[in-house]
Amino acid sequence: MSNPPTSPSTDQQLVTQVLGGNTAAFGQIVQRTEGLVTQMVFKMIRHPADRPDIAQEVYLKAYKNLAGFKFQAKLSTWIGQITYNTCLHYLEKKHLVLVDPAELAPDAASEEGRRPLPRPRRVQIPTPKRPCSTTTWPAFWARPSSSCPHSTAP
Repeated sequence: MSNPPTSPSTDQQLVTQVLGGNTAAFGQIVQRTEGLVTQMVFKMIRHPADRPDIAQEVYLKAYKNLAGFKFQAKLSTWIGQITYNTCLHYLEKKHLVLVDPAELAPDAASEEGRRPLPRPRRVQIPTPKRPCSTTTWPAFWARPSSSCPHSTAP
């Protein structure tokens, strides 16, 4: 008799194996989710040279935080959320915008008779001014005292 084919490991089995020190199990997680991560990073990040670094950062974060995965969603959903947040953090850090879909396929919109999407604007988000106070975080967000020159208090 031959052995029955082995069933693919479930998310929970893979996570348990990785937490037990099995690095090959994490390789399976990467194989299962690399299409999702690659697609999300490609669609969100304009600069091709930055994409592999961001994908690597996603998997480093996933590996470091795997013990905190609660199995309330699929593992791929959790890694997708890490990917999204990592891309947003990168864009905020670099003061960049998301990739313009019209830029990826400029002729596709005109071929289908649709108006091309407008190009996104770069927007500089102002840094909040520090209130005139000697208090530290988290009181930083408290209303400034009446002696503060920036105060709007009566």
